[in-house]
Amino acid sequence: MTVTKDVANTLRLDYYSYTTFSNGTLVITLPSEIVATTNDYVHLGVSWRNITSSEISADGHTLTFTGVNTSGDIAFEFKNKVISAGSYTINAQGDADGVGSKYKSDNRTVTIIAE
Repeated sequence: MTVTKDVANTLRLDYYSYTTFSNGTLVITLPSEIVATTNDYVHLGVSWRNITSSEISADGHTLTFTGVNTSGDIAFEFKNKVISAGSYTINAQGDADGVGSKYKSDNRTVTIIAE
């Protein structure tokens, strides 16, 4: 994904699971240049909603969603993010059955380039 450096950007990220989430867990790790707030949004298969403060940790760089039940697209919108020129990595780790052992964790990475 390429964004414009040094201006407010909306970052839209989609996580597609190959497996239906049933009481699953999804952890998103953001680089230090991108901070999640309660003004950002998540779509966990039902409708868009604000990310809650209890889902945000590590000074806005980790998002943890538990009890996820969906078979579709999980999406995020990070609003008004000003990013300096560079390349930044966002990691997603999904476990479709949470603490269960039916499915292995699924790790994904997206790179954002600000230029």
